Amino acid sequence: MNKLISTLCGTPIATSFIRIEHGGRGDYMEFKPSQIIWCNVYIPNSALERIGKSYYYYLEYRTKDKCNVKVYHQKREVNYANYKIGMIYISPKYLTRKISNVYNFLHDKNRKIKL
Repeated sequence: MNKLISTLCGTPIATSFIRIEHGGRGDYMEFKPSQIIWCNVYIPNSALERIGKSYYYYLEYRTKDKCNVKVYHQKREVNYANYKIGMIYISPKYLTRKISNVYNFLHDKNRKIKL
């Protein structure tokens, strides 16, 4: 059974994810645009100027809930992480997959993986 990835406020944000990128500014979950539930995010007024301008590194979205989670749509390469152009990035600290916080799950050293 596939569990949706949601914000800590409970808003579904994605159907699944590709990988975790460990970059110079922390861990970020990587998503294909097709995995994002776009009706639950918006571009804030402060980020509207980024649309269609190639010199910005990302287009910023925010979730439509009290958590206001920042969602990055990568537009350019950076030298501190392996972010891929066209992919979506969100910090796992602000996401959950039904029961446990995704960030804590990924960093749980006692976690047992079933094969």
